[in-house]
Order: sequence, then C-alpha cells, then structure tokens
Amino acid sequence: VVSHLGKLYDKTKNTDYSNVADGIRRTIAPIPNCDKLEKYYQTKLSGKLDASQLQSIAESLSENCQTSALYSKAASEWHAAQPSGKSALHLAQASLQQRKSADAMKYFSQAVELESDPLQKAEIYHSLAIHNITDSQKAIGYLRDALKIKPDFGKAYLLLAEVYSSANCGKTPFERKALYILAQQT
Repeated sequence: VVSHLGKLYDKTKNTDYSNVADGIRRTIAPIPNCDKLEKYYQTKLSGKLDASQLQSIAESLSENCQTSALYSKAASEWHAAQPSGKSALHLAQASLQQRKSADAMKYFSQAVELESDPLQKAEIYHSLAIHNITDSQKAIGYLRDALKIKPDFGKAYLLLAEVYSSANCGKTPFERKALYILAQQT
C-alpha cells in the first residue's frame, strides 16, 4: 500500500502523496524487525517483480536490515532492472555492510554518474569523502566536488576543515597557522 501511495497524484487538488508515503514508511520503520521483514519479502523476491516493487523492497529493508543478504539481493535486482543513482547508492551501502570497500566505491561512483538531482549528487560526494577520510587528498577532492555543486553545503565545509586539521600538514607553527587561513578561505 505504501509503495503505491507514493505514486498517486490527484490532479484536481494538485496533491502529491509521495510525502505521505515517506512519512508512513518512517513511522512504521521501527515496528517490524529484520526477521519479520525477511520472511515477508523472501517470498516476494522469488517471483517476477518490476523495478518499482524491487525499489520498495530495497528501501524497506534498508531501514532495519542493511546487513541482510536479502537487502543486497533486492538492491542488486533493482539496479539491474532500472539503474539509477538511488539504486547504485543502495548497492554501495549493501557493499559497505558486507565489508566490500572496492565494490562500494564502484557503486558510489556509479551513483554520482547516474544521479540527476544535483543536491543528491553533492550528498553522494560527501559520503565518498567520509568513506575515504583516511586518504585526505581524495576526501578533499570529493568535498570540493560537492561544494562546486552546492556552495552552501555546511556539512561539506565542516568535514573539509576536519580533514585539513587532521592532515598533519603543518610542521612549524607558521605552517599550522597557514592551514587555518586556508581552511577559512575555503
């Protein structure tokens, strides 16, 4: 019911029900546990499903069951049926949960390429920076890409300052002060 509610649109009242569907999903998300969800969706995934049904299953499982093999399967089938930035992002999350970093980075890159919404693309770059935080040059590059898209992206500025401060770039007091000036200018 919830997955179909998001697709409804009442032209006479100019009402979009996708926000209602999202609210219902968030409200009921804590109620079912992963075992119940897996049992319910296992039978559904064995049949022939379209991309919107696979999306609904993947998004439902992402709330409580990101470590589940079923979540990974649903995300993978959804991405195969209809590749999008959102489906690639779910595959990246599933790969991270399975500790497959190389696969996760591949799917994050696909998510950036496939995502049409610039604000979502900036969020994906921010996520890439977080997952590459140990490589300060890569993290800085991803954060700069995010800031090109969304110049008022506060989270990116905060993470950029954190990366600069933890990079141990300054050996002398002058170099450390110069680092604060650089952070302030960006």
